[in-house]
Amino acid sequence: MDVYRTPAAALDSLVTGRLQPPAGFVEATRRALGDLGAALRKRGGHPGAGTPTWRVLKTVKGGSSGRGTALRGGCDSELVIFLNCFKRYEDQGASRAEILSKMRALLESWWQQPVSGLNLEFVEQDTPQALRFRLTATDQENWMDVSLVPAFDALGQHHSGTKPEPHVYSALLHSGFQGGEHAACFSELRRNFVNTRPAKLKSLILLVKHWYRQVLPQEATGDRLPPAYALELLTIFSWEQGCGESAFSLARGLRTVLGLIEQYQHLCIYWTLNYDSKDPTIGEFLEHQLRKPRPVILDPADPTWDLGNGSAWRWDLLAREAESCAEQPCFQQSSGGAVQPWQGPGLPRTGCRGLDHPVQRDPTQRTSEHSGRQDAVTPKAVAGQSPCPDPAPGGPQDSRKQETAPPKTVIGQPPHPDPTQRAPQGSRNQEAVPPKGASRQPSYPPPQNAGAASMTTPALGKVWDLSQTPAKELDRFILECLKPSPGFQRQVSQALDKLMRCLREKCLHKPSRVSKGGSFGRGTNLRGHSDAEFVIFLNCFKDHQDQVSRCAEILPEMQAQVDSWWRDPVPGLSLQFPEHSLPRTLQFQLQSMDTENYMDVTLLPAFDAVGQLSSGAKPEPHVYSALLHRGYKGGEHAACFSELRRNFVNMRPTKLKNLILLVKHWYHQVAAQDREQPAGASLPPAYALELLTIFAWEQGCGEERFHMAQGLRTVLGLVKQHQQLCVYWTVYYNLEDPALRTHLLRLLRHPRPLILDPADPTWNVGQGNWEVLAQEAAVLETQACFVNGDGTHVQPWDVMPALLYQTPATDLDKFIKDFLQPSRQFLMQVNRAVETICSFLRENCFRNSSIKVLKVVKGGSSAKGTALRGRSDADLVVFLSCFHHFTEQGSQRAEVISEIRAQLEACQQGQPFEVKFEIPKRENPRVLSFSLTSLTMQGQSVDFDVLPAFDALGQLVPGSRPSSDVYMDLIHSYNKAGEFSPCFTELQRDFVASRPTKLKSLIRLVKHWYRQCCKVPKGKGTLPPQHGLELLTVYAWEQGAQNPQFSMAEGFRTVLELVCQYHQLCVYWTLNYGSEDGMVADFLQRQLQKPRPIILDPADPTGNLAHSARWDLLAKEAAACTSALCCLGRDGTPIQPWPVKPAV
Repeated sequence: MDVYRTPAAALDSLVTGRLQPPAGFVEATRRALGDLGAALRKRGGHPGAGTPTWRVLKTVKGGSSGRGTALRGGCDSELVIFLNCFKRYEDQGASRAEILSKMRALLESWWQQPVSGLNLEFVEQDTPQALRFRLTATDQENWMDVSLVPAFDALGQHHSGTKPEPHVYSALLHSGFQGGEHAACFSELRRNFVNTRPAKLKSLILLVKHWYRQVLPQEATGDRLPPAYALELLTIFSWEQGCGESAFSLARGLRTVLGLIEQYQHLCIYWTLNYDSKDPTIGEFLEHQLRKPRPVILDPADPTWDLGNGSAWRWDLLAREAESCAEQPCFQQSSGGAVQPWQGPGLPRTGCRGLDHPVQRDPTQRTSEHSGRQDAVTPKAVAGQSPCPDPAPGGPQDSRKQETAPPKTVIGQPPHPDPTQRAPQGSRNQEAVPPKGASRQPSYPPPQNAGAASMTTPALGKVWDLSQTPAKELDRFILECLKPSPGFQRQVSQALDKLMRCLREKCLHKPSRVSKGGSFGRGTNLRGHSDAEFVIFLNCFKDHQDQVSRCAEILPEMQAQVDSWWRDPVPGLSLQFPEHSLPRTLQFQLQSMDTENYMDVTLLPAFDAVGQLSSGAKPEPHVYSALLHRGYKGGEHAACFSELRRNFVNMRPTKLKNLILLVKHWYHQVAAQDREQPAGASLPPAYALELLTIFAWEQGCGEERFHMAQGLRTVLGLVKQHQQLCVYWTVYYNLEDPALRTHLLRLLRHPRPLILDPADPTWNVGQGNWEVLAQEAAVLETQACFVNGDGTHVQPWDVMPALLYQTPATDLDKFIKDFLQPSRQFLMQVNRAVETICSFLRENCFRNSSIKVLKVVKGGSSAKGTALRGRSDADLVVFLSCFHHFTEQGSQRAEVISEIRAQLEACQQGQPFEVKFEIPKRENPRVLSFSLTSLTMQGQSVDFDVLPAFDALGQLVPGSRPSSDVYMDLIHSYNKAGEFSPCFTELQRDFVASRPTKLKSLIRLVKHWYRQCCKVPKGKGTLPPQHGLELLTVYAWEQGAQNPQFSMAEGFRTVLELVCQYHQLCVYWTLNYGSEDGMVADFLQRQLQKPRPIILDPADPTGNLAHSARWDLLAKEAAACTSALCCLGRDGTPIQPWPVKPAV
């Protein structure tokens, strides 16, 4: 859910469909808080019998929920309880702790009859002024953080539309307050100020808050951001000054608010709806407030609460994000032009820095047109300030009548910082609790001018070193060092927009349209050096050949137009032409006057092969078949697909683009070192790293919020595996067209790395010298940037360098060998370690007890020979003499686990191991586990569960069948399916371990596919257990092949077909139990009569491994896989499965 990717015209749908909270949740919480308020009013200050110590005068609901600006997901509410025991502001602190304690007891008593559809839990009580709890919907998708705030009834029975008496505020100012300390007393005024606004304005507020919540990586900045309520007020101010209508464009409104955020250093906003300067005390205080460092945003209900709070909050981070998003789809009109912000007093104006406002010298003076308004007071002008000049002729004009926009802002040079200014703590809440009054200083110096270009990456290298930046600081590193200079971005945008107009209007060869590409167009350009690509689609080019043959005659004319364009240069920029340009291009460089920022611009005349595509549409297949038919060199006509390439990256979340910036920064560092070495093969292009980063995120995470260090570590891991990289997308082209399929299969037979451009299938961007990058990646992985705060190393996402779905059917055996089979050396090390551990447990456990260890059996995939490379699982079942029956396994469990744990720890300390042996520090009396990890191979480990069990089988002879008495006892003892499954570990292990090696490889392939399915977002319920898929694979082979050498693609296709037929599955074996004994036979018959699917454990007839699982989700993924490359022949026809029936 990304506001940037939403077209301007679709923002209303985004708000109504994705941002507004569900009506059911709103109604449930409204009812709950109403009932709670009534309970508080009824019971007073004593939850039990007796005389109440206080009485509730009234309750007021505030917060974003009360104001009607709550977002879907998480929101806040404030229930202010006005009490008769508070006679003045100062009384609130005296008995607050006692009152909150009684309120908690009352709340717990009230919730004994819970509200349907809601759960209640108490959260961390981090503010002494309130009792905090959370109401969560039963679906866990929406919650509300509620604050109960006891308060002094300063306003009394306030009538809507009337101003409080001046003494209300003068008493507040004499109370020895800290800024916003008594904000709860004015909750009613605050709620009414917002609640009376049009519904569309509240929708704009939701959109702005969504941008605030979702777009900026707040985890990087802690609680230093301004509160969301400040943005609510800023949005209202923007609408009042720039629009004032109940129907308007959300895109224009959002653009206006972000424009104000960009000018945060000039903001001074307040309203005189509830207080003004007529009272001398209030007037003097207001004048003091309005002289504080900018930004100043005074709460309209409480003049002591400055939501802007000068330099204490990191407004610069918000401003930097706001400045960088002007080119996003949400600000592009359907006609292709940019969405323009509103114009009005106090709003940013075209062509000038700062904000426009009328300057007045007397704070009590009003302009003539606003003389009748009580909220039109403007603060005294700061010395030296001047109004913004009028925009240039022809610029956007304010279409609104001036009298509808009372001025409420002042700008100028920010005054000297006020050392006494306080920043309310806990600002990340949306002000549901009045801010604390404790003093707070910014954690680092105030930011420089957002447009300054002096802080380039090389200069910062002396302070910010990527390798030494702690993992948790990487987000901040990106914001401070890598994000491009917004000022330079604006200058370049203005210059290039002007050039494009010149080319459209004056070129002899008229362009049909212009596409902006390169890292500048994709939104992945770094601070300092960046690139832009402007593709000029010309009507005179009728095919690709025209583009090749006619460029020579067209480029000189374009050169003349560029020369003409630069006769009126853009201030702050210089233009330079290189000595040589690439063939069929015109190149130049735009450089800032401080020489720290420059952009290489390439103009490319091109054939419009794709045409004007609607959003999300694919090009027609003939577009690519015509390209392939001509036999052009790889990527020769990549410019024709510039628009698709830009959209492929631009649609990605902001944080993923930040990860791309981090990867490219590292790439440029390596490239700078590589240039100093003797000449050799050049590095792959930076664009290849962009695509690799997107691939890593898609396959390993896919979330808009993630751990930046994990993402970087994953990309470096893929760089190290460059010799196996096979990355491509079928977003714009696919396998349905025979020419494309033949071309793609031919490319897949080429040496790796293969990274195909998602827009142009002829362009393998992975070509180049990856060895240097791989060496540097290995070095960086050992540095501080991958160390967590607790000293542990950041782990990468689970991403392989090639995908199963994109692997040709004939290459599946190689895919298993290259990516799925664990290292033989590691398996041998694990086996030796397990033998040591088992021997130690047999000899040392319960040495001073009558309990004896009868045997220790290794189970799980590791024992069966079906473990996957990476992290696999295994069981270590300890059979003990103290268990004489199935039902006794639960007794003495804590004592048994404690003893085994103690001996494992002794073994860990006293025995030598070739692997890392780890036991979790946190003890659990019910579960014991440990892990064995390779010391030399990254990501290779086995997680063991230690399971005490009853020795039901005894000393079983290999190949023999258990006694029927074992299963008769089992049937009499079990309460739930598979309850005593560990007792049959040996049988389960042998059932699979005895199978042919290639069948075990097929099991690995199916398990890998299953794990990829587990990554796909699902609804409620769980997928079938992995062991069920193992058994289904054995069944498919037994019924369809039984040949140790078979077609891997056919076997895999057969398992997928059985999954799709899950409604009919009935799979069982009579290897260990059958019809010889009447009781067991009857039980088996009852099991087989249950609803399908049925897959019975061959060792334990009580265990149906297909029961109560979301087979429908797995079947959906299986059906999709059958049309993937791994299930298609060379001619594109589907691989045929073996003729296997879904039931025995």
